[in-house]
Amino acid sequence: MLVSYKWLKELVDVDVTTHELSEKMSTTGIEVEGVSTPSEGLTKLVVGHVASCEDVPETHLHLCQVDTGDDELRQIVCGAPNVTAGINVIVAVPGARIADNYKIKKGKIRGMESLGMICSLQELGLPDSIIPKEFSDGIQILPEDAKPGDSIFPYLDLDD
Repeated sequence: MLVSYKWLKELVDVDVTTHELSEKMSTTGIEVEGVSTPSEGLTKLVVGHVASCEDVPETHLHLCQVDTGDDELRQIVCGAPNVTAGINVIVAVPGARIADNYKIKKGKIRGMESLGMICSLQELGLPDSIIPKEFSDGIQILPEDAKPGDSIFPYLDLDD
């Protein structure tokens, strides 16, 4: 059985690290097979606000201007069918690491510069079984109150 540390802390007054808790549980006869953090191995993933989104003619691509909390908007080419202006999304900035230790770099897609990647939950390595159906064929849309430039992990409980 998988148990969320955050959920456990809501139910029980726990004031130890996850490692210490797993050790204490093991010594009382409760088998702890392992402790994992969903965000492990993922880096430089931030909230982005899609300021504008234009269709690229004769392709499935979109040219997006995204606010990632920096001084200037970041141009990102995205192929997700549900990307649109006005939403908050997961952005992997250049240098980010996503699933399978894949490193995101600046690049060109069909001659257009792309300064990062708008990510789906699948690209973060999350299993299909926990991905909401409405986002299974596209990108995850973050809450409206998500602040551009913030880490995405607390918004998705991946820091648990």
